[in-house]
Amino acid sequence: VMKGEVTDLVINNKIGFVAQPNDINDIKLGFEKFLNTPKQELKSFGINMKSLLSNEFDRNKIIEQMTEEIFM
Repeated sequence: VMKGEVTDLVINNKIGFVAQPNDINDIKLGFEKFLNTPKQELKSFGINMKSLLSNEFDRNKIIEQMTEEIFM
């Protein structure tokens, strides 16, 4: 079972697939899954990723949050 921040990020935000590191068979299965995924679902991965980036990793939002934590 995959564990960790990146795995949680990918799964919880529906932005792609994960595979066990250094497990060539699991990586192969991931590529096969990717190749067999409908285009609309792949497109939704991109939309979800863009939303995640703009909501969680926006530079201005991060600066604002850090400023509030430091000075409030």
